Amino acid sequence: MTPEGKVKAVVTKILSSFGVEIYKFMPVPSGYGPSSLDYILCVGGKFVAIETKAPGKKLTPRQVQTCKAIRDAGGIVFVIDDPSPIGTMELVEVLGWVLEMPRSKQAIQEWMKPWQKSKSASASKK
Repeated sequence: MTPEGKVKAVVTKILSSFGVEIYKFMPVPSGYGPSSLDYILCVGGKFVAIETKAPGKKLTPRQVQTCKAIRDAGGIVFVIDDPSPIGTMELVEVLGWVLEMPRSKQAIQEWMKPWQKSKSASASKK
């Protein structure tokens, strides 16, 4: 799996954890029509877009323009290049806030458990 693919897998898992309360569309770039971002969402009546990048990679000029257009129209945009719970925490918190879910803190803690276990396991091997 590519580095960006790993980030997308984590984002998809996060979105799935919120259930049917999130409409998700992942446009397939074909070279025709306007450019978009990786995920187009409707969350609690709010327009949310997510662009995933490989760690350390930057947005293209076209992606910067698309992010600006979405924000100017009142949408929420995330650019995520870190699949760890720290890199995705803002996404989980904002989705929980938009959906007015009191479990957002619990969702964050649940999401962090496997990552914390794998970090402590790899530290003990050193």
